[in-house]
Amino acid sequence: MQISKILLIDNDNKVKKVLLSILRNSIDDLDISLLKTKKELDSIKQKIDSQIILVNFDLKWTNSCKLLKELGENYPFIGRIVFSVKDVDIMVKGQENIADGIINRLNDKMIEQLHFAFRYAYNRALERKELDFTRREYQQLLDNVPIGIYQTDFKGIILSCNKMFAQILGFENEDELIYTKIQDYLLKNEFPFKNLLTFISDSPFASGKKQLIRKDGEIIWVELNTKATFTEDNILLKINGSIKDISGEVLLGDEIKRSHYLMDLYMNSADSYFVIINKDETIALINNKLAKFFGYTSDEMIGVNWIDLIRNKNRRKRIRKDFQDIFNGSAEELSFKENAVKGVNGITKYFTWKHTLIKNSQGEKEALISAGTDITKSTNMEKLLRENEEKYRKLFETSPNAILYTDLNGDILVVNQQFLKMHGYETSEEIIGKNISSLISDLEFKRVFNRIDIRQFISGSSKKEHQLIRKNGSTFPAEVTSAFVLNDFEEPIGLIAITRDISDKKRFQKALEDSEKLYRTIFENTGTNMLVVDSNARVVLCNSLFEKFVGIKKNNLIGTRWKSLIHPNDYDFLLEINNAISNHPESFPRELEFRVVGQKGLVRNVWAVADIIPDTNQAVISIHDITEKTLMEQVKSQAYEQIERNLEQFAILVDNIRNPLAVIIGIIDSSVHESSEDIIKQINMIDEITVQLDNRWLESETIRNFLKEHM
Repeated sequence: MQISKILLIDNDNKVKKVLLSILRNSIDDLDISLLKTKKELDSIKQKIDSQIILVNFDLKWTNSCKLLKELGENYPFIGRIVFSVKDVDIMVKGQENIADGIINRLNDKMIEQLHFAFRYAYNRALERKELDFTRREYQQLLDNVPIGIYQTDFKGIILSCNKMFAQILGFENEDELIYTKIQDYLLKNEFPFKNLLTFISDSPFASGKKQLIRKDGEIIWVELNTKATFTEDNILLKINGSIKDISGEVLLGDEIKRSHYLMDLYMNSADSYFVIINKDETIALINNKLAKFFGYTSDEMIGVNWIDLIRNKNRRKRIRKDFQDIFNGSAEELSFKENAVKGVNGITKYFTWKHTLIKNSQGEKEALISAGTDITKSTNMEKLLRENEEKYRKLFETSPNAILYTDLNGDILVVNQQFLKMHGYETSEEIIGKNISSLISDLEFKRVFNRIDIRQFISGSSKKEHQLIRKNGSTFPAEVTSAFVLNDFEEPIGLIAITRDISDKKRFQKALEDSEKLYRTIFENTGTNMLVVDSNARVVLCNSLFEKFVGIKKNNLIGTRWKSLIHPNDYDFLLEINNAISNHPESFPRELEFRVVGQKGLVRNVWAVADIIPDTNQAVISIHDITEKTLMEQVKSQAYEQIERNLEQFAILVDNIRNPLAVIIGIIDSSVHESSEDIIKQINMIDEITVQLDNRWLESETIRNFLKEHM
């Protein structure tokens, strides 16, 4: 392929000259057209016939990303390349989703990169042309297939897809998915690769069951298939893929597995014999007990013809006809009263069977479930039944819950001892025959109960709270769980009700509500700023005083981190508290001092007491404003310092007076002067004054020591 016709969109001629110097020797008939303004571009619209369009990333008269998109819409079959003459990452601006090629730095050393970019962009353009034709040919067909089909480039960017692909991923139309990455819809653990090529080459990951993320965040299961297309140079060009939504199948499969597990658990733990027979008479499933009777494991019995196991040939022939008739629709039920079946070592047992048809979603009969009872030892069976009856009667009588059984009219037939005790009766004769409505004080219940059949009043199993009546007329709250007792025909024949006295529960709930109200009232009216925080420093609760103290509404405080209310220089204390709540609850209660910053930036000094709330990761904190006290302490400290300085100056002053007086006295003593006596008198007076000053200084020292001790 020879690229010769290039359209260059740039601000000036510099790049054109560089391109000519680079490509002149490698491309014959090189034709580079230059467009420098939007006006020039508009003038040749609908006339561009170049093979490659080069767009400068640093265009000054328009945004290169928008221009690439516009060119892509108008000239989809021309290769588009974005380049830069600077060493910058031009992909971050979005051109990677719009351009066919990217050249990070254009210089005379980039000839190989240029040729590769030209060839790749040109192939992409031809591919789009081919794809456009294909889409017009097959779009209608693809949009109607039940499989999502898509195509991406080598980076995983979706180039096209059908409607079903968009619908599976939860989008209304295909356009929303174009230019998004297919990797974005795969769960992280489904795409543990650095690039798409590794993903494609690793076949266990590239195809098979995968989990995708829909637009609404829902995770679905799909069957993913991918196929990569490479260039002649073995460069990954595009990826074709398909997905099929199998979420329902996966969920159904899980449910089937669960059902099989439960069925297997039930079949192999029950005392009966179970077998599921296919329409063709073969065994689909059999429990271990029945398989063991025939001398095989349950797996070995799968596929064996069930009816061939019947001993009597004539009976086997008749039963085979009846079996076929029930699946053909000419018989409504298959009734086996007794069957003789020969097992391992020639042992023959007699069974009675109960049958249930299995139908598919279309109502078609597919298989038959047969539950058999060994009646060979009927005596033992009767004994077992009596033992079971006695066992359940003991359970009935010793149950800690009150139990009664009524007929369909609500008339009481049987009650246990706990029921008599709960309602204050001595013997069951006092209550047998009464209607259940006589034990319930709810007027609305009685009114409805008396107007309708009990079968309409209770549907399935029911759990309700009622006010019940004791023999002495007092009432008590109770939780009543009731359900129908059914016969072999699945018809209700009576009602069983289990009653539990919930008086203590109600009292506890009431006490809990009262306690909560009490402590909430105390919390709100302590007279101090109160809040509750957790180990993540989030405000769980605060009272109105704290709300007013910081100037922020409760609704805006709850759930937020109270770090925003703490002075930045006091953050260390907050970390300490959070750590103590989580790891050292024994370190509480604690006294704390820190600064709180209100809504308007007002800083207040506070003293707080924090204590852990038992069995939680929360602490309650009582906060006291000590701003004025702190300021007063500062003022006292400053006053004391000033007194200290004044006293020191006072002592210096006394010394400065005495020293000159001593000198003067010495001079007078050494000379005779008529005024000497008067001068000495004045000096003595001054000395007396300094003595008084000394005494005052000593008194001041005492005062200072007092202040130092008590301030």
